[in-house]
Formats: sequence, structure tokens, C-alpha cells
Amino acid sequence: MTLDYYDLKREEIRPLLPQRATRVLDVGCGRGATTRWLKTIYPNARFEGIEINGALSNELSEVYHKFYIANLSIEVPEVNKFDLVLLLDVLEHTVDPLHVLKKLVSFAESDAVLIVSVPNVAHYSVAAPLFFHGRFEYSDMGILDRTHLRFFVRESAVELMNSAGLRVVDGVVNGLQGSRAKLVDRQTFGRFRSLLVKQYIMKAVLNPGNTPQGEIDWRPSQDELASADT
Repeated sequence: MTLDYYDLKREEIRPLLPQRATRVLDVGCGRGATTRWLKTIYPNARFEGIEINGALSNELSEVYHKFYIANLSIEVPEVNKFDLVLLLDVLEHTVDPLHVLKKLVSFAESDAVLIVSVPNVAHYSVAAPLFFHGRFEYSDMGILDRTHLRFFVRESAVELMNSAGLRVVDGVVNGLQGSRAKLVDRQTFGRFRSLLVKQYIMKAVLNPGNTPQGEIDWRPSQDELASADT
């Protein structure tokens, strides 16, 4: 895992952000790059973070009102109630993603928004070598990051959210930028889009009434649209 992993700023979640947030929990926060950006959107909010890498403690103390060093596969720390929770490329690193998600849901206010992203193992960069050559290879980052313990496709990602008492109300995908991907998607009328998506980013709310999961309007991230137009 390279240092760049800890410095990622996830601005592609912008269209999924709620209009208002007062208490934000960033799970797997790295060095806090995403939180630094969110502070410009929610300047009066309280920010807390959870991170596995204790070597970042000094840096995190400059970003968060409070932070926790914890391995979520072992224990989810007891935290305060939050109205915005970020789980960006975290659950695939845990032994029991459902347990972690349910525990974090228990800390969410009734009107909370949870934004969760997971990589798509059905992406052609994984599916093609597996189909044609019967193999796949782990790497330092990406879909087959060697620290990933669980793998997801679109359906299993949404099912995980539903099983934790959440309903997905909106979604963004990464991986459709670039002329080649856009051409393939257009020529196949979107039928093979699941092979082009690298990552599913889900906006979810608590679902105490067990409202059935509806269709999700998966949109390309705005960052990708901007890069494709340049």
C-alpha cells in the first residue's frame, strides 16, 4: 500500500452529500484529505475519524476534533452519534463487512446519510484475465489490492447495505471516463456497463420501515465527466 492511498481526496462524492451536516464521521480517513475538503462545505461541523494506521496520529490530531486508531476487523470503537458517515473503500478490507456496517449504523442519527464505496470485482480488468486465462493477480492498490478480504459486484454491494438496515437512494460510479469506455458503453447500449465500472459509490439512509429497495440511478462521477471533456 503506497503513501498515496492515505492522501486521497474523494471529491467525486460531492453530488451525494447532504445539504447539511453537523457531525461527520470519516471511517478509514487516511491523512484526512477528504475531511479537509469537507470542512470547506460544512465549516461548522464536528469531524471525527477512524484510521488503522497509528503512525498518522500526529497528523490526524490537526484535522479532527477526535480520532480513533482501530482495526475494524477486531473492534469498532464506540463513537458519538453522527448525521454523515463516510465509508470510502473500507469495508472490503474487513473480515466481516456486515458486522462493521451494522455497528456504524447504530451510531447514526435517524436522518443520517451514509456514503459507502466499494470496488467492483466484475470490472473487465479482473473478469477478462479470469475468463480467458483462469487467473488473477493481486496488486498494491486498486480492485485487487492485496489487503482486500471481501469482493463485491453491484448487486452484492446493495444487498450488503440493505442487510444493515439501509436503503440506497442514489449512486455514483467511477470508471466510465475516457473515450474508449464511453464508446464501448454507447455501442453496447449500456448492457456491459458492469464490466466498465471500477467502483460503486452509494448514498444510503436508515430504513426502519423496511421500505423495498428501489432502482438506483447510477451516474458517472462529475470528476470523470470533467476529465472526459478536457
